[in-house]
Amino acid sequence: MVRGYIIGILVASLLFLSGCSLYNASVDDISEATVVCNEPYIRVGVKCCLDENKDKICDHQEYKETPDPQPQEQSNLGLQIQDQPVQASPEPSNPLTGNVIAEPITEVKCKDECSYGTCDGYKFLDCIQQNDGCNDLISKGITVGECQVQCKSNSDCSSNQECQSYRCVNKAPTCVNECSTDKCEGIQYFACEKGSDGCYHLAKNGVITKGRCDVECVNDGDCAKGETCYFSALNQFKTCVPSNPCGDGICDFSLTDSSKENCNSCQQDCGCVGVDICDYRYGIGNYVCSPPPDFTINAIIDGANVINNPTLFKVPKTYTLQGLISISPNDGSLFCEGKEYYNGNLNDEFTLDDDIGIYYETVSSPQHRSVVYYITCRNTGGAEDVTKSFSVDIEYT
Repeated sequence: MVRGYIIGILVASLLFLSGCSLYNASVDDISEATVVCNEPYIRVGVKCCLDENKDKICDHQEYKETPDPQPQEQSNLGLQIQDQPVQASPEPSNPLTGNVIAEPITEVKCKDECSYGTCDGYKFLDCIQQNDGCNDLISKGITVGECQVQCKSNSDCSSNQECQSYRCVNKAPTCVNECSTDKCEGIQYFACEKGSDGCYHLAKNGVITKGRCDVECVNDGDCAKGETCYFSALNQFKTCVPSNPCGDGICDFSLTDSSKENCNSCQQDCGCVGVDICDYRYGIGNYVCSPPPDFTINAIIDGANVINNPTLFKVPKTYTLQGLISISPNDGSLFCEGKEYYNGNLNDEFTLDDDIGIYYETVSSPQHRSVVYYITCRNTGGAEDVTKSFSVDIEYT
C-alpha cells in the first residue's frame, strides 16, 4: 500500500513539472520584478499559485491522504489523484494556471531629445520633459532674460531708460535752447558741441581759428614769406598782407588787394606828402591823398569821464546806469561806427552820426560786467579807417 502511494506521488510530480515547463515557455519573457500576485495567490518566481490557508506554500504542493470509503476503479499504476478546487481568477490571468500576470513595463525610446533650451530669434524654446518621459522644445515666446531680451515694456527698464526692440536704451534728453550750427562773433569762433547731458551747446569761450570766421591767419607764421598777419578791428577779419608795402612811391591803396599800401600797415602812404594817406573816395571813385581819420572819443557815464580814466562802478543790481558817447570833431567830416561787447560777446552795433545815449539795464543777481566799446571812424566817403576803444567795469551788488 505504501509503495502505491509513493508511485502516485512520483507520477503527480511528473505531471506538475510538465505543466511548469509549458507555463514557463509562455511567460519566460516576463521579468520577476513585474509579476504582482493578489491574495489568495502568492508569487513563486515569475508565476502565481493558490495559497488559501496562507501557509506560504502553494496548495497544489500539499497532498493529504483521504479515506477511500468505497472501492474505486484504479489505473494500472494504482494511483489516486485528487482534483484541485476550481477558483475564479481576476482578469488578466494565465490561461494555464489562473494566476494574475502584471502588465509588463514597456521601455520608451526617445528620438531627437533636447538637452537644453535654445532661441528662435527673440523667442525662447525651453527644454521640458513631457508625459512620455522625453524632453521636447516648447516655445515660451518672448521672455525677459532669455535670447538677449532685456525688456518687453518700459516698466522692465530703469526710470531713465525706455524699451526699444527688446533692449533698454537711455531716453533722449529734453534739451532747451540747443544750438544747431557753429557761431561767429567777430573773429571769435564758438563751436556747437554735444555736452555730457546729450544736448548741443555753444562753447563758452570763443577761439580764433584759421579758416573760421574770416580768419585767414592767426599769426605771421600762417602767412607766406614777406607777409604779415593783419587784423581789421572794425571789419573783424584777419588776413595776410605784404610786410612792407610802402616804398614804391605809388598811391595804390585798395580794399580788395592786400598787396597795396594801407593805413593800418604803413600809417602813411609813400606816394603822399607828410602824414597824408592814399584814401579811396567813393564819391569820385578814385584815390586821393588826405589826412588819416583823427577823432576823440568822449564818454560820460553816471557823471564820470571814463576815457583814459578806468572806473569801476559799484551799483545795486536794481540800479540803471546811464551814459553818453560822442565823437569830435562832429562836423560831418567823419563817419563813425561803434560796437559794444558784454563779457567778450557782441551785444550791440550803432552809428555815431550824433551823440548817442547808453544805459545798462538792471540784473537779477549780483554779478560783474565788463563792457568794451570799439569806435571806428573814417573820412566821410573814404575807405581807410582808424579804431579806438575804451572799457567800462560794473559791479552789481
